[in-house]
Amino acid sequence: SGPGARTTGSPATGKNVITAGGSQNVRPGVGDATDAGAMYASSSRGPTADDRIKPDLIAPATNIAGGVVMADRLTAAPGNHNTSQPTTPAHRFYRTGNGTSFSSPAIAGGASLVRQLFAKRAAPFFNAAPSPAMTRGYLMNSTTYMERLTDNLPSANQGMGRMNLERALDT
Repeated sequence: SGPGARTTGSPATGKNVITAGGSQNVRPGVGDATDAGAMYASSSRGPTADDRIKPDLIAPATNIAGGVVMADRLTAAPGNHNTSQPTTPAHRFYRTGNGTSFSSPAIAGGASLVRQLFAKRAAPFFNAAPSPAMTRGYLMNSTTYMERLTDNLPSANQGMGRMNLERALDT
């Protein structure tokens, strides 16, 4: 819904869900993907109507590369970024896009890795898959502060910060 306060909507305002926010990505020479410490301009912000902090975690949301549907590859002419058109004939197999629809799967993948870490490690600290609440808490407590923002953590802009899998998986 955009960068204004209290723009996070349902179902992202749910108490026990992991709400994704978006940061810029670092891809030199590609659009606005220059500063991982800054928020994606269209990422919704909290707090919720009952003053809980949302989003929970931040992941890259700008200029994320992904595959192109093969039918598009056969007929599309070169276009610009943020469309389903390839940027050049050499790039006909992928495209870039923006949005928290790209940061959400990154956070889901991180949650999956945390669950696998807990399930595969030996006792006494691990050896069982964590509960969803534990997975959420673990990810939220291994984040990185987004230095371009001038707020404290947790915040209505960046939640607990940018997901940091290196920190989360460093056991």
